[in-house]
Amino acid sequence: MSVVGIARWGSLVIGTDVDDACLAALRQWMPTYLKHFHDERQLSFMPALPRTYANTFVNQEFLDHQLPALVATTATTTATRGGPNKAYEGVWRLEVACVLRGKKPPATRFLAAMYEGVVRQCVLQQARDKKVMQDVHYVNMRYEQVADVTQAGRYLLASVSSFNVYTDKIVEANAGPDIPDADVYLDEATITEVDIEVDGVSIGGTFT
Repeated sequence: MSVVGIARWGSLVIGTDVDDACLAALRQWMPTYLKHFHDERQLSFMPALPRTYANTFVNQEFLDHQLPALVATTATTTATRGGPNKAYEGVWRLEVACVLRGKKPPATRFLAAMYEGVVRQCVLQQARDKKVMQDVHYVNMRYEQVADVTQAGRYLLASVSSFNVYTDKIVEANAGPDIPDADVYLDEATITEVDIEVDGVSIGGTFT
């Protein structure tokens, strides 16, 4: 192993960091915001808390989760400023979908609108932090129909909120180690040596 000084790696933020930060805020604050909506609107029922907080890649995976589900997806990233001597700033397009099931179309649409509004308010007021989601702007919303493969006679709908998330440092070009020092790198799929003892007899070998 090579001996090198302490390297300054600089900042690195990846898309799932944005998902995780948003979902952590929603998991913490959704009970408070749903209760406030219930009390303010004097609803005759208590809205169900989301049963799933997850990230996903495509909307075909919406029904892989228990409903209601809040699904976060950071779809794109655009560097706004940065270069050799300045950390790159970035804006992420974050989408948060609330996937739910209702008995009738009007009720389903009301629930979708309610959850979208509560998610929108919660993200804008509570999801900012000092490292990843340093600023959040609301962009738009849409509804997406979800096919009910259970044939249970219910209606499924996803209300999707879109946000622009701003991060001051997504990566730094003027950082990093001087020389590579990982002389031996073993990933999780590599086996280099096995030593098994069966009935007192040692059986060894090297595999790649």
